[in-house]
Amino acid sequence: MATTQFWSQKLFERRDSLKISYDGVARKCNVSERSAKYYIKRDIDAGYISRKKSQYCHPIFKRLCDGKNIYFLTKKGKSYLGRGDKQSPPSSFSLNNNRKVMYDLHLSLSQLDVD
Repeated sequence: MATTQFWSQKLFERRDSLKISYDGVARKCNVSERSAKYYIKRDIDAGYISRKKSQYCHPIFKRLCDGKNIYFLTKKGKSYLGRGDKQSPPSSFSLNNNRKVMYDLHLSLSQLDVD
C-alpha cells in the first residue's frame, strides 16, 4: 500500500470524515501501528486529509486523556477520490418547507380572488 499517492483513501470509501485510532487504522489497512502513523502523517502533509484531536475525561483517574482522532477529507482529497464539489440532494425538510410556502401562497391568492 505504500506505493499509492493517497495512502489512506481506503479509510474514506464511504464517508468524508471518521473517528478512529491509529490502532484501528493499522488493523483496517493490515499494517503496523507505526506505519499507520507515518502514512496518515504523510497524507496530512500532502493536504489530502486534516486531523482534529479529541480528548476525554478518564472515568477512574479523572484526567484528560487523548482520544481518537477525527479525520476529514479536504477538497484535494475529495477531488482525488472523484467526489468533487457535488451539491447534496435537497433534504425532505426543505422540500416540506417549500410545499408549505407554496400552499400558503395559494391560500393568500385564493383569498384575494374572493374579495
